[in-house]
Amino acid sequence: MSCQEAGPGGNNLLYHNNGDLTFTDVAAAAGVQRPGIANRTAAWADFDGDGLIDVFITQFDALYKNNGDGTFTDVTVAAGIVDNSENVQAGAWGDYDGDGYPDLYVALGVDNGGQADICEDLEDLVAIPLTQQLPNILYHNNGDGTFTDVTTQSGTTNVAGALAVTWEDYDNDGYLDLYVVNSGGQGQPNKLFRNNGDGTFTDMASQAGVGAKLPGDGRGSDASFADYNNDGFPDLFVINGGGSTVGTYMLFRNNGNSNGWLKVVLRGTKSNRCGIGAKLSLVAGGKTQYRQYTGEHYMGQDYIPVHFGLGQAIQVDSLTITWPSGTTQTLTNININQTITVVEP
Repeated sequence: MSCQEAGPGGNNLLYHNNGDLTFTDVAAAAGVQRPGIANRTAAWADFDGDGLIDVFITQFDALYKNNGDGTFTDVTVAAGIVDNSENVQAGAWGDYDGDGYPDLYVALGVDNGGQADICEDLEDLVAIPLTQQLPNILYHNNGDGTFTDVTTQSGTTNVAGALAVTWEDYDNDGYLDLYVVNSGGQGQPNKLFRNNGDGTFTDMASQAGVGAKLPGDGRGSDASFADYNNDGFPDLFVINGGGSTVGTYMLFRNNGNSNGWLKVVLRGTKSNRCGIGAKLSLVAGGKTQYRQYTGEHYMGQDYIPVHFGLGQAIQVDSLTITWPSGTTQTLTNININQTITVVEP
């Protein structure tokens, strides 16, 4: 492999917004600086439901609990998260079972025998045997501050040098689905795990046509869902390539179905302008869905507005938003198949 050995790594930076168009780095005081560690990506969510945003950090993975006083505590071991050292590429939060607690999917790359590498050319990963590529992990949030590995029973096992992962309800049936970007070459397509609604998933990448591997290409980098044509069905943009290698960008239009949808644009007043950190609870068709608007995954950014698939529901019975300020706001009897803007009272 033509890879550079990773050095000790630089310090993380946590910028506190001072409210006057300036920021202050508070990473050291907050306990998340992690000097000398090969940090890679971060994913934010209030995993324990205490109203404070926590953070999961890779590449040497760790889960940090927000203490509410400007500091964080490493709770990785106590939470039941396995320390996979330098192999973790990304993590993404999503409440796939609708219990109100965000679950965590972790993408593991290549087993380098305990040595952290930064590959300049991801084409080299094509030659790596699958035995050296590690299985991803789906952690179910138990709601008590701990997680359980449910990868095997959920059907989300993936061994193909995964780099990125993102959640979205692509078919608007009311259940979050999972897209995984693999770097294992042309023979290892990306995965689209469709949520069956019973705690299990089925890979639909081939049927949906989003394996995203072209002849002579086969690399993977990142992907993001966005409704570019505003028809209510999330489309998919895939970035192939990494390091010095430029890939073939791929935009997949979602052809849709008969399921309904609702998109919510948040406008904070007391809270931040975009409502980042807000929690949304939607009831429609006898089903409750939960979202936390934090907006990030791997090296990409999800889009505004917040998207809900509604299945065959004829209306949204209620939408409750808990703003970062602590204000709770509830809307009722909302028409489906529209984008609404909700302003914090």
